[in-house]
Amino acid sequence: MRKSFLRRSWVFAALLIACVAAPCAGESLRLDVKEYTIANGLKVLILERHRVPIFSACIYYRVGSVNESTGSTGISHFIEHLMFKGTRTLGTKDFAAESEIIRQKDDVMSQLAAETRRKEKRPSLIEKLQKRFQELDAEHRKLIVSNESDKVYTENGAAGINASTSFDWTNYFLSLPSNRFELWCAIQSDVMRYPVFRQFYQERNVIQEERRWSYETNPGGALYEQLIAAAYTTHPYGMLVIGAMSDMQSFTREQVRDFYTLHYAPNRAVVCLVGDVHADKVIPLIEKYFGSIPSQPDPPAPVTVEPEQKGERRVAVEFDANPQLGIAFHKVPMTHADQAAFDVLAQILSSGRTSRLYRKLIEELQIAVDIWSGDSPGKYPNLYYIFAEPRAPHTIEDVEKVIYAELDRLKVKPVSSWELQKAKNRLEASFISQLDSNSGLAARIGLYEAIDTWRHINTALDRWKAVSAEDIMRVALAYLKKSNSTVAFIEKVAPGEHDAPPADKADSPPKQ
Repeated sequence: MRKSFLRRSWVFAALLIACVAAPCAGESLRLDVKEYTIANGLKVLILERHRVPIFSACIYYRVGSVNESTGSTGISHFIEHLMFKGTRTLGTKDFAAESEIIRQKDDVMSQLAAETRRKEKRPSLIEKLQKRFQELDAEHRKLIVSNESDKVYTENGAAGINASTSFDWTNYFLSLPSNRFELWCAIQSDVMRYPVFRQFYQERNVIQEERRWSYETNPGGALYEQLIAAAYTTHPYGMLVIGAMSDMQSFTREQVRDFYTLHYAPNRAVVCLVGDVHADKVIPLIEKYFGSIPSQPDPPAPVTVEPEQKGERRVAVEFDANPQLGIAFHKVPMTHADQAAFDVLAQILSSGRTSRLYRKLIEELQIAVDIWSGDSPGKYPNLYYIFAEPRAPHTIEDVEKVIYAELDRLKVKPVSSWELQKAKNRLEASFISQLDSNSGLAARIGLYEAIDTWRHINTALDRWKAVSAEDIMRVALAYLKKSNSTVAFIEKVAPGEHDAPPADKADSPPKQ
């Protein structure tokens, strides 16, 4: 998103249907999605809902942090920000003049980067280059029309304009009055075809500050970063979506442009339209505006497979903050048959005041102030998380012991039919609660299509209904075990406690 945050409780298991009325108990659900692929490979998914004269549009690109490599981590998230900076016609007063200034700015920044890497710095030259960049930037600002596409959208009734980046996808979404569909086509096709990465270096600073705010100065973010880094030894899921700070500091426009050309072509995109649209009218407009954008060869898919974990991993995260605990277990991808059991399991463990972990840790023993468990959809095998915050004076060890006792209880005694049905009811209720949201439908249709196929939505309720007490027990035994776990915890330290060695030992030789 334009401001991205770690979302521990992002529940995608509650999926959606397009029926005008809510389904009756026991009914299967089927989305009436119309599917098209135009000549350049752009896929279009349309769900007509003519309740109000509004439509929601999502464009999903099949690219995320999993597609990045060393030196380019975080580039998908950076592009998410830059895609709001306009095109050759939007956001500029004079694109020809602007292009020349951009070229000069890039040249100055290239020289400045080379100079700062020199072993023997030349401060006077660095100062001269910095001054020249500031002069060029002042000239550039005179030619920029800030947020012009947002202004055009807003003036035409748009709402919910935003974007997000994940491990497996990047999306851009909004809602508009249905009589503004051609405007959406004109703007979004221009963005796809001719993005101009304006304010490149300012936005590069923005994402660095976002990283500092969300992870480096945030105890929960720092815990999460160290947890996934320890849990994965080879797979790119072990790197934050926002990327490494050193990579973010060194992005070049050429690097970003090359990555964009490869991964953001129409054959890598899915357009999802939900609301007051008619397929026979919108497809010709999509072909008119998007059809001439060239496709690109598909980039190589990630081939790294995370090896089986052979024992518990533990990592202490030193931070001036109250203790927090994170446990991660390796699990199956979204498309695996066991995912439905994980969805139900999350409800049993931590959804609501009657869930097992909430009732035991917070109400009965009163040793924690917060507890959450769950996962997010992934194309590749990912993690099931449990996060908890102890209540003083109780410790991480106290909370962890009770969590494992509850997990072990799942493995030896089947959950009751009442508890199992309650969990399924909560999933279905969450499902039904989102039926009226065009934007929610569009987002989830696109998400599932980006990972595998939107048709997973059609079987969601059936898969949850089929989960048995034995499935819960089997999944707990197979995955929720210490040998398959990574544990990270906040270890409170005072500010500056480890900044320097004691004065009387600073010059001592290292022990042999």
